Amino acid sequence: MKTVRCSILGFGAIGQGVAEVLLMKKEYLESMGLEVLVVAIVDSKGATVNSEGVDLADCLARKRTKGTVAVEKLTGVDVIKSVDHELVIETTPTNIVTGGAGLQNMFAAFETGKDVITSNKGPLTLKYRELTEAAKAAGSNFRFEATVGGSMPIINLANEVLAGNRLRSIKGILNGTCNYILTRMLEERASYKDILAESMELGIAETDPTYDVDGIDTACKLVILANAIFGLDVTYKDVEVTGITKITPEALEMAYE
Repeated sequence: MKTVRCSILGFGAIGQGVAEVLLMKKEYLESMGLEVLVVAIVDSKGATVNSEGVDLADCLARKRTKGTVAVEKLTGVDVIKSVDHELVIETTPTNIVTGGAGLQNMFAAFETGKDVITSNKGPLTLKYRELTEAAKAAGSNFRFEATVGGSMPIINLANEVLAGNRLRSIKGILNGTCNYILTRMLEERASYKDILAESMELGIAETDPTYDVDGIDTACKLVILANAIFGLDVTYKDVEVTGITKITPEALEMAYE
């Protein structure tokens, strides 16, 4: 049985989702000879650490009832540098201005020779080249499929499965929230405001939907895809961004004519 010791940095919806999947797939992973041992979880208030493996079910329960898993005042960088493990699962919130804690966590992980899996777009939209070069210099694996396609491995598909082909362009729906809102506006001839409220009630849109509806999330994904698949060296600042907040049902109907 191969054991991979990992940390989860950021324990919001995505970090908790990772923990839930690890619990759900525990027997399956073990049947393949793999034990994933989470030795630390960090949220905005601190960390819980156990070299023998934290209790994921207990951490999920504490997060939901108390709002934190923290029992020690440790940051992500503290855990990376002081706790013995091989893999950092980085799921802190996206920050497209500075890269946030995620950028610091990733560089610290590579400096200590750790592998990184991340869903955090911010660092990759600001410092893609620097991060990939740091990972390569450290001999670390760096995987960021979750930043652009969720459960769809588009980067692996393009760079490995289709390695013998020349890709000319990528087209697709890059933001589910915008897709839902625009589709419903067209179907119902309803206003943006009404469908946004509906999508928030259904949990499709975030409580603060700004990143989605202002086009920021889509722009970040485009930057990462351009760099990872087409070998460019661009950042979020290179993208002209326009959101959907001013689109009307009439404009949608004209676009479909």
